[in-house]
Amino acid sequence: MLLMVPAACDVPFELDEDQTPPVMVIEAQVTDVAHINYVKLSTTVSFYYQGDVPLVTDAVVTVAEEGGNIFTYSHNPGGSPDSVGYYLPDVPFSGKEGLTYTLSVTHDGAIYSASDVMAAPNKIDSLSYQVNPFMEFFDPEEEDKHELLLYAKEPQGIKNYYMFRFFKNDSVYRSYENDVYIAEDVALGEDINGLPSPVLYAQKDTAIVNILSVSRYAYVYYFDLQLALNNDGGMFSPPPANPNNNLDNDALGFFLVASVAADTVIIW
Repeated sequence: MLLMVPAACDVPFELDEDQTPPVMVIEAQVTDVAHINYVKLSTTVSFYYQGDVPLVTDAVVTVAEEGGNIFTYSHNPGGSPDSVGYYLPDVPFSGKEGLTYTLSVTHDGAIYSASDVMAAPNKIDSLSYQVNPFMEFFDPEEEDKHELLLYAKEPQGIKNYYMFRFFKNDSVYRSYENDVYIAEDVALGEDINGLPSPVLYAQKDTAIVNILSVSRYAYVYYFDLQLALNNDGGMFSPPPANPNNNLDNDALGFFLVASVAADTVIIW
């Protein structure tokens, strides 16, 4: 029997760059800590683009506070090369619990906006640390083997959502590059007694923990973002999709409004 197999050939396919115009990407936060409020602007790039991400340096940026205050922002007021694309408030301000903040970005005739409410802050009672039992058993020579233990009370009677940020010697630190540390209150319970940190520290490190009280909208966005970042692209993985954000006009990114609780401990 003669089996006939149809021949196959590869046909080159090139994406039409005109179908993927640049999209505004906005990373912004307003908190009750004045010196960490900022807006960062960039744009997406085409499939074949090579080079650094294009940063937007000529936008008009404001944040309106419920009640009438409007804060104007300027691009890179200090002139630092590392701050290109960053906008800072001309007059530093601290957000207030319960108020709504509205971001407005105007660029190339387009206006992008987003709003969010500042949640009530949660207080950190104390921090301590211990050697992580797993690291002590399997890799006792590893320097980064101390985990922080967090003690706090979780307010009852209201739904709360949190984001955790960990700093090592003043730099944000993650166990893995794509990690986003978020939680809702039901996962924490009323008494937080020695909640271990997901990141590890070495002796003499200065460890700082921030608990950001965020809105449900922010929790859902960062939850979806983490799923997208950790999508392995396998045959059983869902197709990647942009997380739902609070920005209009098809902009990507998120406008985060949060109150911040912070504490510091030195590992000895």
